[in-house]
Amino acid sequence: MIYLDYNGTAPFSPSVREYLTKSAANDWANPAAEHDLGYSHKITLQKDREQIADILGCQPSQIIMTSGGTEAINSVLNQHHLVSLCVKTVISSPIEHSATLASLTALNKQGIETRWVRNTSTGGLDYQNLESLCQANPHALISIMAVNNETGVINDMKTIANIAKQNACLLHLDAVQALGKLTCDLGSFDYDFASISGHKIGSLKGVGALIVKDPKKFHGMIHGGSQEQGKRGGTTNILGIKTLLLALKDASRWDLQQIKRNSEEIFSMIKSIVPDAAINCESEDRICNTLNIFLPNRTAKSVLLNLGRAGVMVSTGSACTSGSDRPSYVIENLYGYERALSSVRISIGPDTTWQGMITPLHNSLKY
Repeated sequence: MIYLDYNGTAPFSPSVREYLTKSAANDWANPAAEHDLGYSHKITLQKDREQIADILGCQPSQIIMTSGGTEAINSVLNQHHLVSLCVKTVISSPIEHSATLASLTALNKQGIETRWVRNTSTGGLDYQNLESLCQANPHALISIMAVNNETGVINDMKTIANIAKQNACLLHLDAVQALGKLTCDLGSFDYDFASISGHKIGSLKGVGALIVKDPKKFHGMIHGGSQEQGKRGGTTNILGIKTLLLALKDASRWDLQQIKRNSEEIFSMIKSIVPDAAINCESEDRICNTLNIFLPNRTAKSVLLNLGRAGVMVSTGSACTSGSDRPSYVIENLYGYERALSSVRISIGPDTTWQGMITPLHNSLKY
């Protein structure tokens, strides 16, 4: 099998695999329990939290553990929280992750408006339009991806943060696809909330975090216990949190230059088979592991089927919308429906090698 869908989910990282095989069976106690076993897990959990904070460039008290990126995003984009912040308008992009778009749809029904920032024809943000929207809607919340999960386009978060602060707006950063592919130092620019998810870099699924600059201003939506400083009730997922830490450590050692070279080699092979293939959003600054490829005169669904039969795993876009019959709404928004029908996403990781790919690619793509 050749796995080329890291943006959907990553295989367990080396340290996570070792932990799950050798040590995880010992970490079953409840860290909130009053007995010694629970207390020992509580101490370990605190040390893990401190290391996660150090890697991410924040304080341990600013981390609220969640079940993943979707929960983290929903925790910010919910009516109770936004009303507590006196936010009446959210500024976002129509090519955000479905967790953001679905949350905004729900908020619209509850009286909180959405203002859409324009994207350029090549997939970037129109920063002048963003500034105009902020000037017209002071005290709004901006909710924007650091990296688009389908195109790999990198948004300039320092520019966005500066625009937000100059116009008294709050900033929520969806950093899910940035982990491992960009610097993890969230302390390098000003934001209010940041969402991450562990399984994109090889942790267990069901673990992520919301980073909150000022925890006193965050009002969680899961009640029932004192966990996570009383901001997110529920028995602590100590296995998940341990694997998040281990995956973060492994991701900090990824050879991004090698990943970039492998990605370029894969596209060169595809071009040799389909000469008129093109990279969507090619002119934008993109993360090194992601290729969203337009394959003229081919449908993405048939390409995926043929590649799957050859043991090559790719996708058309976000796994969270894979049940839909429509093509990628991101590519459709940028380029139109017909191009979206013929576009596939290849996303690789540190273990991906291009050797051995040419035959399955040729058999699957050559018409």
